[in-house]
Amino acid sequence: MTLISPSKPVQDPDLQAIRAALRAVIRPTDPDYPKLKTEIDSDEMLTRYLADKWLVKGKDVIRYHADSDSEDAASVGDSCDEFETMEEYEEMHKWREAMKNRRPITLGDEEYTARWVECQNCGVEFDVSCNEHEKDYNYEWPCSWHPGWKEIDQSAPHGEDWEVRGGYYENNSDTPEGFIWNCCSSYGDEGGCKHTKHKAPVNRILNRNVATTAKGMRFGGSKKRKVESITQ
Repeated sequence: MTLISPSKPVQDPDLQAIRAALRAVIRPTDPDYPKLKTEIDSDEMLTRYLADKWLVKGKDVIRYHADSDSEDAASVGDSCDEFETMEEYEEMHKWREAMKNRRPITLGDEEYTARWVECQNCGVEFDVSCNEHEKDYNYEWPCSWHPGWKEIDQSAPHGEDWEVRGGYYENNSDTPEGFIWNCCSSYGDEGGCKHTKHKAPVNRILNRNVATTAKGMRFGGSKKRKVESITQ
């Protein structure tokens, strides 16, 4: 009698990639991490549900053109003068963004990464697949930040107890009139002078001399969300 060994179940490569990406996104220090990790490995329905909430493919990541003027709202506004109508400008803008989103980033089109990451410029957590200016004519970009740093305003009056030790005044909101941003001369508590998309390691367009994918940076720079904030 010949014994036939049972065949192993066929593993879905995409499902395996999703599970690996989810494990990288979840905080190991979270008290629910062991339980959730086990459920991700065994419950396909839950896995795909969490993937919709927490993950996005590389092809859907809105690109950021590493601190160039092409990301600055001011330069976008100036370019409107080149067109006779706003409709013509909007069409050109859509075309430029479509071409930009074909540029390489640190992961491939079908690779998964965290949907929510922290902006390196303003510190806000954002969705890497929704990172463009509002669809109106006010050019309200999602990120407002200062490319410079705070300095003492020498023209402002300072008391005798004024302290300047290291980074003491870097984030001092009590006396904003005593400091200015060296990039725009605004007071220390004024909003950013540069308006762009949000920036993170995962959405930066690579230099032409850099390889299309960087295997070791698939999840670099991601801010991992707490489990309870997603599953509510």
